[in-house]
Amino acid sequence: MKPYSQHMNEICEQAMKAGIEIDLSDCLYGETTGSCSFISRPTSYYFFLSGFVMTQRLTRILEIGTNYGGSIMSISKGLHEDDIACSQLVTVDIVRKNEAGFKKYPHINRIQGDSLDEEVVKKVVASFDRVIDLLYIDSLHEYEHTKENINIYTDKLNPGY
Repeated sequence: MKPYSQHMNEICEQAMKAGIEIDLSDCLYGETTGSCSFISRPTSYYFFLSGFVMTQRLTRILEIGTNYGGSIMSISKGLHEDDIACSQLVTVDIVRKNEAGFKKYPHINRIQGDSLDEEVVKKVVASFDRVIDLLYIDSLHEYEHTKENINIYTDKLNPGY
């Protein structure tokens, strides 16, 4: 059996190779706090996300930290066509941006609120009919906040990744 790190390297390489073949042109990063106030293109990790979903055949995914929606839209583009109807994609953020862009993705369930709020946690958990494939956290980039999200959602949804 291959060492775990070698196996994960292969999975990541396959994901990126598949992802760069997916059209993510409508998956915009959006507003930033950096030197550029708005990025009107997908970022490089969006290709990884879509390829990862495709190659691992993931369908039940929770994203924490929607922002403009580029990540969850990229994730959606990685779904196999016959999996879209049965997929469960949920994204959580304290604000709702890019209403127009999300109209193309009616299968994405958007929950507005603080991912650590008890009522939001209940809504998120109720959005899934069983354990999830992927927990993707891209919200407040602080250790304690991220750790708390990991603790809550891994306990309740037992993600594979």
